[in-house]
Amino acid sequence: MESPITMIGRDDEQRQLAAFVTADEGQALVLRGETGVGKSARAPDGKQVAGKVFG
Repeated sequence: MESPITMIGRDDEQRQLAAFVTADEGQALVLRGETGVGKSARAPDGKQVAGKVFG
């Protein structure tokens, strides 16, 4: 499932999120920041990447 929101200028963050989610080490991911910076918009992307890797 594609993210319902197109984020412009967030390619670096998308790559960092994908690298984090697919890392070999067990990790926890917390998205935090000021209101309106795109935390909720990024969360589905992490879920999508994880689903592709871990089925």
